[in-house]
Amino acid sequence: MIFQKPAMPDRLAVLKRQPENSSWIARLADSPATEFPGNSPSEALGQLLRGNGWSMSEVELNTDPDRTNLSAGHAEVIITLLRPGLGTAYPDCRDLG
Repeated sequence: MIFQKPAMPDRLAVLKRQPENSSWIARLADSPATEFPGNSPSEALGQLLRGNGWSMSEVELNTDPDRTNLSAGHAEVIITLLRPGLGTAYPDCRDLG
């Protein structure tokens, strides 16, 4: 019998341009009180990733095209967490004995 680790749930990042100084903030949709600043959308998103302990090799980023308009100062990015070993097959304990 083969077991697989469960997939990590996707997270939604919301990025907004600050009108007073053109900087950007990024936050997770389910944690609106914690904001990560940056001079650009990519810098703010990078701060959010680092602030949550994720590296670029551990995530897949996809922009939601229906809810993103950088010219208007808004973007939504779906973060899929990839952890080492996801999808790795594990033998049933009974097969080890």
